[in-house]
Amino acid sequence: MIEWYLNFYPTSGVPPKRRIVIHLTYWIVWGLFSVLAFIAPSSMGHKLIITLFIMLQGINVYYGLTYFVFPNLFSAKRFIIGLLVLFIVYCLNYALSLEFYHLVLKYTLYTKNGNAYRYANAFTQKGLWGMFNPQNIFYELNMVLSVISLPFMIKLSRVITDYSMRVARLTKEKTDLEIDFLRTQLNPHFLLNSLNNIYSQVVSKDETAGDSIIVLSDLMKYILYNSGELLVDLDREIHFLRDYVDLERLRGNRYLKIQFSQEGAMKGYNIAPLILINYVENAFKHGGIPYGDTLLIDIDIKFIDETLYFRIENDFVDKIDSGKKNKDGGVGIINTKKRLKLLYPDRHSLIIKNDNHKFCVEIMIKLKKE
Repeated sequence: MIEWYLNFYPTSGVPPKRRIVIHLTYWIVWGLFSVLAFIAPSSMGHKLIITLFIMLQGINVYYGLTYFVFPNLFSAKRFIIGLLVLFIVYCLNYALSLEFYHLVLKYTLYTKNGNAYRYANAFTQKGLWGMFNPQNIFYELNMVLSVISLPFMIKLSRVITDYSMRVARLTKEKTDLEIDFLRTQLNPHFLLNSLNNIYSQVVSKDETAGDSIIVLSDLMKYILYNSGELLVDLDREIHFLRDYVDLERLRGNRYLKIQFSQEGAMKGYNIAPLILINYVENAFKHGGIPYGDTLLIDIDIKFIDETLYFRIENDFVDKIDSGKKNKDGGVGIINTKKRLKLLYPDRHSLIIKNDNHKFCVEIMIKLKKE
């Protein structure tokens, strides 16, 4: 029912003709119900006059408050104008009431000696000064509110719905802009680290430098054609991580020992591109040998019950320039944390451990099958 109503009368972009037809339909239907609801032994002409005046008061108060008073009252710059318009609406409503009660007495629209008839007589005797009588103010307000309560609540619900939709739309646009901005930072960051690694191979005249360039070319193709997507195949993203690890292996570091394990069927599931690569980069860039002659980097990836478990651990040693190290390597890690919060709110966990010369990152992401 609500969906049909919003399609028929959306919160914005309604053509003026349709808006006029909807409003006229409401007042005509309300007037018909009002006439049929009379139980007093009055003629049809008297019923129509009473209904007409009540309707005019409702129209005056509803449209006056909705389109002129409230838009000004809730604006600091136009607050005084809002109060002035409110007073004008009240004066017009009082004038309609005064004229109506004159007609009541003149044509005996109410039963003589009844409470309504006596109220009309007292109202007219007060004249314009009755405008400031508290009893008159609250009685007439109660009468008008009974008329405009339904359209006013509909209007209020439409305003709240429109505001909520605009807030949601702006929030989504802001999130999309943040994600795009973070993604543009990730690509140059990844490329810079990889080129630095290959440069060191070239300088040392390593024969595997050519193979490293080929692997890097494949990696850059993936980044070029997939990083702009919101989601990519999970198994392809894991394959991308393997390619990067192979690129590091080609450097021929005899002190480097890499363990890469993968478990679980990932076909049919998607993930945000380049969401894990920075932690892998960080392990190779900042890993160090605390003792012995081997730098161990252990990568363990599991996919169980639609949940991705990613764990990477590497040896490290405290360095004098650790402050500079964190500053240089911190951009990608900070961006990845932001992307996780934006893309997987309440669907991820991130644990970072740093003790006993071991740096460990554990990420859990709940994915949905596409």
